Amino acid sequence: MARLDQMKIHKSWEDWVILGLGAALIVSPAFDPVSLIPVALLNAILVGFLILCFALSELSVVERWDERANLALGAWMIVAPLALGYFGVGRLWLWHMAMGAAVALLALLELWQDWRPTTDEAKGGQ
Repeated sequence: MARLDQMKIHKSWEDWVILGLGAALIVSPAFDPVSLIPVALLNAILVGFLILCFALSELSVVERWDERANLALGAWMIVAPLALGYFGVGRLWLWHMAMGAAVALLALLELWQDWRPTTDEAKGGQ
């Protein structure tokens, strides 16, 4: 019963947007070849692929670990330009930070939505 209640609370539009952001992250280096650094390319492809996988998983089965993973990946993309040394080179760093922030915010929104107590839990029921 709790699983059905959770499915009623969970909205899938966030998962679709995160899925699109993961795909955009994969192809993002193609739109700024000036700042194409091999480590930035590899990072974008790897993290974008992981975001895609977790979003697809979340669309099929609602699990909190998928949202936590996307939150961590989004946070990583915010700091990746600084950590990997391509901050300030071209515009790719800005796109990666913005997409990372969007993924992290959407994952936080999903966690908040999914962790709200259902009416039975709020009343102390099972």
